[in-house]
Amino acid sequence: MVDGKPQRKDEWQDKKENDMTAYVNEGLVFGDNFVGADPRKGWWPEKEDPDYEKAKEVTPLEFYDGINANFIARDYPSREEYENNTAALDYGKEFMRATFEDTDEGALKILNDYRKKLKDAGLDKFIEYMQKEIPKVKDVRY
Repeated sequence: MVDGKPQRKDEWQDKKENDMTAYVNEGLVFGDNFVGADPRKGWWPEKEDPDYEKAKEVTPLEFYDGINANFIARDYPSREEYENNTAALDYGKEFMRATFEDTDEGALKILNDYRKKLKDAGLDKFIEYMQKEIPKVKDVRY
């Protein structure tokens, strides 16, 4: 123990690295297997960040009553198809290409091509579904 906190001995670290079976047989892997337990303290002692309390004062957590629109989107009937069609699309990459394009026309073409890919993937139908479903749910906040 150092300052009231357990410390791992070198012999156990060696055993973990070289003979995992013996390490497991000693019961040293049970710490993170309890249902509902917060495993962070069980894995290894953590130092509390001294600035954590100050950070909570400066930017306190804000809780909102309501649900996220993503909860409505998960019931979209063609969700799997839409996700498969948009999985390979990377807005950040396309935006970067457009940003460094030599001409405004070239940049606009890149962005319009990306928009077309979204529309071809079914974006308009998805937007229509969301516009129809969101008013049915009370407390959609974000």
